[in-house]
Amino acid sequence: MKIELLQYLVVTAQCTSITDAADRLFLHQTTLSSAIKNIETTTGVEIFTRNKNGIVLTDAGKELVSLAQEIIDKWEQILSLSLKQPENQNSLLLTPTIIADQYSLLFLSAYRKLAPQGSLSIATILQNDFIPQMLTGNFKMGIGLTAPDDMVHVKALFVKNNFHFVPLGIHETYLYVNSMSRFAGRESVSLYELYGERLAISENGYHTFHTPEHAKVLGNPVILANIHLVRKAVEQENMIAFYIPCTSQKTDWFCSGTSIKKIKLLDGPPSCTKHSFLVHKHGNCLSEAENALLEKISDIFENN
Repeated sequence: MKIELLQYLVVTAQCTSITDAADRLFLHQTTLSSAIKNIETTTGVEIFTRNKNGIVLTDAGKELVSLAQEIIDKWEQILSLSLKQPENQNSLLLTPTIIADQYSLLFLSAYRKLAPQGSLSIATILQNDFIPQMLTGNFKMGIGLTAPDDMVHVKALFVKNNFHFVPLGIHETYLYVNSMSRFAGRESVSLYELYGERLAISENGYHTFHTPEHAKVLGNPVILANIHLVRKAVEQENMIAFYIPCTSQKTDWFCSGTSIKKIKLLDGPPSCTKHSFLVHKHGNCLSEAENALLEKISDIFENN
């Protein structure tokens, strides 16, 4: 019997119905019902009885769930032994491209010091796809962005699915222009002053910055393959760009080493403000280097 089936059983035992358990596990109800039936057939134990209020554990079911939890705990101890071996310190961090652009090298540098024989891979994803991908269970740690109004809901969702949730910071969208722009001498600019400007945007950024409010002012943007080409379009083609720097410093990655100027964007739409957050599995599911990296990530966001 696969360990995943026992994990499904333990989670279902914590819920009042198969529907609630399926929602928590992000499974179809029929998939979870089939898994529970599989366990009952294999063990010969009736685990749940059903009434108008949902599901109730039988006495034998309670004993089976307790044993399943013990097996899961032992399996996690076995994994933790493996994770302590230097040759097994190969880690994966999921994050939106906006964060990866600015912090990948800092994360890699920190991890190299923590686990010289290990390696850290950083998987990038569209901001809107981060939450569903993390909840698949294929990633043990990740850094996400969400709108301020969604922060409480997002935290509850991850905590419900047995993740630790750590807020990292609040980040505003800025306007970026080159030295020839009519706005180059400004410290701030209103969105509605940008009529006639040409907006450059990356494929990933399109989902964040092509809002109805932006479209009213700027029309259709020029879509480029990545943020590096967007930066080049601003510097060399006198285009403008929106970007969310995950830093509070006066200069950031987008401006570094260029003539590009960062300008505060006034009266931007609500989508122009984001909260960053760190989510990760419990410590015994992570290697020593991964646990140490999680502590470093908060420091990196605070100091860079």
